[in-house]
Amino acid sequence: MTDISRRDFARALLRAGALAAGGPLLACGGAASTPDPAPGDTRVVVIGAGLAGLAAARALHDAGRAVVVVEARDRIGGRTWTTTAGDATIDVGAAWIHGPTQNPASALADAAGLTRTPHVYEVWTAYDARSAAWLDDAEIEAAGAHAEGLWDAIEALGLTDDRAASLGDAMDAWLDELGLEGTARFRAAFAIEMALADAGAAPDRQSLYWAWRDADPTRGEVDMLPHGGFAGVVDLLARGLDIRLGQPVRRVEYGEAGVAVETADGVIEGTHVIVTLPLGVLAAGSVAFDPPLPAFKQSAIDRLGVGTYEKVVLTFAERFWDAEATGAQYLAGLGAERAFPYWTDISAAAGAPTLVCLYAGRFADRVQDEGWSDAAIVEGARASLSAAYGVEAPAPTAVVISRWKADPYARGAFSFIPVGASPDDMDALAEPVGARLRFAGEATARGHYATVHGALVSGLREAQRIAADAALPG
Repeated sequence: MTDISRRDFARALLRAGALAAGGPLLACGGAASTPDPAPGDTRVVVIGAGLAGLAAARALHDAGRAVVVVEARDRIGGRTWTTTAGDATIDVGAAWIHGPTQNPASALADAAGLTRTPHVYEVWTAYDARSAAWLDDAEIEAAGAHAEGLWDAIEALGLTDDRAASLGDAMDAWLDELGLEGTARFRAAFAIEMALADAGAAPDRQSLYWAWRDADPTRGEVDMLPHGGFAGVVDLLARGLDIRLGQPVRRVEYGEAGVAVETADGVIEGTHVIVTLPLGVLAAGSVAFDPPLPAFKQSAIDRLGVGTYEKVVLTFAERFWDAEATGAQYLAGLGAERAFPYWTDISAAAGAPTLVCLYAGRFADRVQDEGWSDAAIVEGARASLSAAYGVEAPAPTAVVISRWKADPYARGAFSFIPVGASPDDMDALAEPVGARLRFAGEATARGHYATVHGALVSGLREAQRIAADAALPG
């Protein structure tokens, strides 16, 4: 069967630059500034107990600095959230380690004692709902080849210097070049979106120019699924830290003398604050800054995009699909909508027969914006699953559904670079404001945004700006 390897293509489009070979936990980009004030007088307030916040707090704590972490939710982990679905253990949010070598996520997984399973995104079966037909091996192969061919053809299409061009523009130009119409065009477009539009963004929003220019040289490394999810890494980073849950931040005051962070429970003062709020939360203006953020940073926040990328996880009493059928596609929807389009088997890492449906873009926006019930989502997902595998899917024993866009403390899955923005905006988002206000999070990690390792290196980057000797375990 053909291996379309979605993340292989996606890394080439959406992740810029390899992790520095000089040491994955310390060579995180950005020179560390001279510690100021003296170590004994440093008190850092970290906003957010996701991986960026925990990495910053862990490194600072181990370097002898006083740290307090405030988190709006009643749990730690942020957009990494490990939970159970019946007998399975699954990650509702971030789940994969992308490119396991020279990756701090791998080093931390080793330190936490987590085994990993290589995960290849194969398409063993695909059903075209518009044609009411399953694709044979040759047709799956052809659709995948069109996705591969697009990237190689971009220069010939004359779009490489057009910063107003989107992935959708390139896709349309490529399909026109191939002369594809009707069913063939629909299937090729579907394969391209599955392979390349991996930030939860509709293709017409995603910048082609920057994705092409900053293609990731680590392309081709297999993804890994940690057994038992990312909980082991989260717990390792959080061990012994002062973390205060259920405290949404309302206001951040900062100046030459220090910082004051107002939460629902009062005000926490410190010498520095590291803001790890997701881009969607910053864009929504949920937290007030006094003084207001400078124009360069607010403009970057406004230009960058947040994708909608959701999951439906179904656990079953026993496997009803062929053990070799690790991945399935359901080709449906008109225009840019793809209804519950992609299934993959995560049973080995989950510890029980488990399938996860990944859906994104405009269809995911509609599901979230219209407030579909859990029952409606499961019904639609099971219909997709039954068609894709060609067998009536039984009732699952357990279900987990993500709603990252609707989550007020996430407001989306992860960041991407839309048409009109550039990686410079991520640099601007990462830039400190004055001596006391710092920013971290995957959206500040140029080259590694939308990844776990991007969040980790961004947190360590800001810790090292405060304490040059800050490091992470592993």
